[in-house]
Amino acid sequence: MALNHVMNKYYQLHSSIPIKWQNDSVNIEIKDICFVEGYNRHLTFHLLNGDIYEIVGKITEYYNKLKNYGFVRSHQGYIVNMYHIKEFNENEIKMKNGETVLLSVRNRLKVKETYYDFITRR
Repeated sequence: MALNHVMNKYYQLHSSIPIKWQNDSVNIEIKDICFVEGYNRHLTFHLLNGDIYEIVGKITEYYNKLKNYGFVRSHQGYIVNMYHIKEFNENEIKMKNGETVLLSVRNRLKVKETYYDFITRR
């Protein structure tokens, strides 16, 4: 049982997601993604080191791929990596990379509950 837990943690920390960027295929390590911003079928991946990758895609599709890796949907246009949340404000989430992400009024309570549950399980 403990070995399964360790293997799952290792898998979560060392998984990557392939994206098509500038006519090339790039594998982004999931642990390095701070948040994903989506607008009008364009997605912007903001990484912890400051790198940015812009692709065409649907935010719901990528949320479904990332939600099992500690990501939460804070707003209709944002997917946030809970590992990189620094603090919550009234309508924003401050990330460890210094950027802020919108937190919708409708999702605020659910996002905070999901985050606190995530922190206690870690």
